[in-house]
Amino acid sequence: MISDIVKDGISRGFSSVEVSRERTFITKYLRNGGIPVGHLLKLQKIHCRAMYDYGDPVTFMLSGSDKRSVNNGFKLISGSFPSSGKENFRKLIPRKADKVKIEIYDPSFDDIGEEDFTELSEQLEETILHFPGLKIRNAIFTKRNRKFYLINSRGFNAKYRKTIFSVALNLSLKEGSIDLSDNRIFFKDLEPFKLISRGYTLLDSLTDIPPPLNRFNDLVFSPESSSVMLKVFSKFFLPANNRIAGKFNYPSVLNISDDPLMDFGAGSVPFDDEGIQSGVTNIIKKGVFESSLTDLRTSLEYGMKPTGNGFRRGGNQASPGFTNLYIKPSVVSVNGILRDISEAILISLIKLISTENGNYLFSAYGYRYHNGERGEPVHFFISTTFQDFLLNIEKISKEIKFFYSGFNTGAPYLLVKSKKTGDKMVRI
Repeated sequence: MISDIVKDGISRGFSSVEVSRERTFITKYLRNGGIPVGHLLKLQKIHCRAMYDYGDPVTFMLSGSDKRSVNNGFKLISGSFPSSGKENFRKLIPRKADKVKIEIYDPSFDDIGEEDFTELSEQLEETILHFPGLKIRNAIFTKRNRKFYLINSRGFNAKYRKTIFSVALNLSLKEGSIDLSDNRIFFKDLEPFKLISRGYTLLDSLTDIPPPLNRFNDLVFSPESSSVMLKVFSKFFLPANNRIAGKFNYPSVLNISDDPLMDFGAGSVPFDDEGIQSGVTNIIKKGVFESSLTDLRTSLEYGMKPTGNGFRRGGNQASPGFTNLYIKPSVVSVNGILRDISEAILISLIKLISTENGNYLFSAYGYRYHNGERGEPVHFFISTTFQDFLLNIEKISKEIKFFYSGFNTGAPYLLVKSKKTGDKMVRI
């Protein structure tokens, strides 16, 4: 029991002890001769974080909770002494968690099996027949059940469980290929067939032909390309970079939030890895920067209220992270945006190439739009900075889509102004 680890830590002289256990059950269905074959994987991680009255916390991680492993873990950290005499965030550790009703668990998880994914695979093969030349090079179907438990010496004792069903496809068309995925809390909400259509549109836009750029150009970012930009620039919404983000007044149409309690959100959780609960955090509201996202350490360091965004992703120590980060949609349709522009470039696919001194260079693929009609595919480059990109957003659509990779990002279509700086280059 992880509660015994907490008691053991207190008996060894620590002032505060926190222990979490994460149990994950993953079944991957790989296509073998066209039929998905399942492989089960069970993972367990136990994190222990202990603190004296002062100084930095010390941590260890285990794969099991047997007495020998726990004893070795405490031996590892008991010889550590506070690295400073500064007061730590021990007093910010929560005492309890309120009950939160959030739709992040599919009760049919155990009943979904090989037959269901075989049916999905067959339907995908049927759907792809409507897209000449498009091929499925690889398909992976995954179901994941995550059970998270957290106990600390201040009386906190809570748990939650979460399911995610995923379809990951590698699609090819002519000389190009692309990886796409669909991630859902409920199996019934998977829409892998839309991946086929999306993949065809993206791959069909791959070209070396540059657009006939004007001195000033209207760029319309698709939800997928907008989400890429949001994820690339997300680091500016963390405390270490909030001074940069807070320097500017952005367009009043711009609202960016992080919402861990979003029903059916792939990034949703009732509390973070430190036990802190939070609702929506408005990062930018009506163009004004309001708040960074914090964990307990950065809350103390920057004198901010904890936002419930402390996660251990790839390490023992918690750090600020995102759940469902998104740009709020408006009431304007993308068709309405395109109708108001005589000449525009709709960006369907974008990729970061390099970063230097705050300047970001992207490779962009998309289509020309003339009087609302889609034209030929084009390829060009975009040079911008975090602040310039946000400052040049003019319109935001009502359509929004979410994409999950590490955390969930969502965005509508964005109309952004740019200036020609070369034959294949624009500056935002």
